Amino acid sequence: MFVFPFKMSIFSSNKPKIAIVFDIGSSSVGGAAVLLYPESKPKLLYSVRKDMVFQENFRFERFVASMLETLEKVAQDVSKVTLPPHSEKTFSCFLASPWYASQTRVLKKKFDVPFKVNEKLLDETLQKEIEDFKTQEVQKMGSDAVILETKTIQTKLNGYETSNPIGKEAIDFQTAIYISISPNKIVQTITEKIKKTFHAHSLHFNSFPFSSFVVMRDMFHEKNFLFMDISGEVSDISIVRDNILQETVAFPLGKNFLIRKLASEIGSTFQEAASQFRMAKNEELEEGHDKKVKKTLDKVGKEWITAFQNSLQSISGRKELLPRDIFITADEDVSRWFIENLQDSGADSLSVAGAVFNIRHLNGPFFSSFCDSETSVERDAFLMIESLFINRLAT
Repeated sequence: MFVFPFKMSIFSSNKPKIAIVFDIGSSSVGGAAVLLYPESKPKLLYSVRKDMVFQENFRFERFVASMLETLEKVAQDVSKVTLPPHSEKTFSCFLASPWYASQTRVLKKKFDVPFKVNEKLLDETLQKEIEDFKTQEVQKMGSDAVILETKTIQTKLNGYETSNPIGKEAIDFQTAIYISISPNKIVQTITEKIKKTFHAHSLHFNSFPFSSFVVMRDMFHEKNFLFMDISGEVSDISIVRDNILQETVAFPLGKNFLIRKLASEIGSTFQEAASQFRMAKNEELEEGHDKKVKKTLDKVGKEWITAFQNSLQSISGRKELLPRDIFITADEDVSRWFIENLQDSGADSLSVAGAVFNIRHLNGPFFSSFCDSETSVERDAFLMIESLFINRLAT
């Protein structure tokens, strides 16, 4: 069973509970107002997603500026929503790659005689792992990098998983701790943009892979699976084994890579290439032009699969067979193309348990069974995952 490092609800009264949610990816920013029902399904009262400015020649400084500009527009849109009177609000921001780094750290201890687990042991273990992780990430994130979240995923005593280890005796102690971190400047500027619009007293930061892991594990009751988040500039792969989010790796090839490559090969603008891609998938192109576009897409697909395979090979524990179940989130206009490439990639070369991938696309219609929404509200899969995660905290 998953254990959060806190037991109290994020709310403290019986007033209507509203979550203001922001989803910051690598090509778009989403926002939502969510009515929470701790004993039932959350409900999206409003959702919006805006694309960041596409860069033909990527520059990180412009990338950051575009993200912040888009976030401000999204926040202003969400702020106009009429909410239930006397609502109690909480504010959460979920970061996808490349805005954070994370690691799951597994600590094992063996005692000569049975040892009674206490809060001091757990606190000291947690603090040590946090400091070790920060030291490791300083060169990439900067000396002022801040911890976003620390979650105890799993604790085992004498080889058995327990949700409440305090006061129990054990010789073998094992705990898995998930930690995420982000540059302080990114966290500060995001906070300033949101507080400028909402005057929020506090803002909770989370990483998207962790919230997805919790939701998918609880929803599907799977102990072993892969999760892929394919966004604009980045594709993330998370591997879960034995109910532990072991590792997340990223490679810088996402939707925008596909469109950039297509635009370069056929000599068009980004907008024209995106249109050509849609027409090719719908078999609406003229015969001669259709062959050229499809040939380019085959070439790009092989390049993306190679990067995918290389990333999997870098994941720790590579000697073990990979889980055969893959859950995927991706923009609707490109999701089918990425899934088809995965299905055609050849599972045997990836040492997949069961020989073939079992791929499940997690889109808005799928999550509609678990997360309600107003009739006119866009069913955004990313915001729905995050709403389910927050609703879990509100119990």
